[in-house]
Amino acid sequence: MIKKYKFTLEKGSEKFICPKCKMKRFVKYINQDNGDYLGDSIGRCDRETNCGYHFKPNQLINCEIINIEATIKTTISSYHTDSELEILYNSNEENNFLLFLESLFDYNKIERIKKIFKISTSSFFHGSTVFWQIDEKNLIHAGKLIYYSKTTGRRYKTFENTSPVSWIHKINKIKDFNLNQCLFGLHQLQNINNLTQIIGIVESEKTAVILTIMYPDYYWMATGGKQNFKESMLKPIKDYQIVAYPDKGEFKDWVKKAKSLNQLGYKIEVNDWLETIDYDTGTDLADVILELKND
Repeated sequence: MIKKYKFTLEKGSEKFICPKCKMKRFVKYINQDNGDYLGDSIGRCDRETNCGYHFKPNQLINCEIINIEATIKTTISSYHTDSELEILYNSNEENNFLLFLESLFDYNKIERIKKIFKISTSSFFHGSTVFWQIDEKNLIHAGKLIYYSKTTGRRYKTFENTSPVSWIHKINKIKDFNLNQCLFGLHQLQNINNLTQIIGIVESEKTAVILTIMYPDYYWMATGGKQNFKESMLKPIKDYQIVAYPDKGEFKDWVKKAKSLNQLGYKIEVNDWLETIDYDTGTDLADVILELKND
């Protein structure tokens, strides 16, 4: 006898927006007794390799559907689409950060670095930079917008009485966007075939970009904030050799975190060079290297 299930994936060509990858490849479960959908988030994405989202009816045991959907909205990562990235990547507006880099490095190096990190431009702050957080599966977790001076390369502290740092999902007012950050530059893992390859970890995206130009033997990635030097961010690179370069004043904290992570199987070395030289707290590696380069 063929067992008949009360809940089954809907047959036919009808597809919906997947709650995880946001592609229109989602098939919902229906109640075969009445043909009703169980919920907007209960079903399977047919992008099994690139997404893999599958919420089954048996996961609803002792739960109200409305509560399950609320939980999903707060735990499933949101992603930007390739088209969102391409629009800003192909912008014709001048990018202050790239203009600053052009004053220091060869044009071909700037073009190369723009392609590697998909550095984009927003008109929101008149030529501000968008740093995309793209993971090793090419999923776009976030677009971080920062406004720099094109002469000094330093980030503006304020702009028109507001913070010159924002996120593309906030600027575009994307509803219910669940930000789940990843390392800036994480997508480079696709190009690394040797686990002995060294990955350099810094705090700021700007520093990762500049060091990639100057020291291309490392694969440079950025946490995007000192608080993001943690396992949830570093887990995808656990098997690699990691050298961390904290900003001046953060060395002790990063060493403490590295020791706890190394006990879990990580291979992290924390470089203390910035701590040994006379610079202000908060100075990062790129600031010093560029200053030395110009002397």
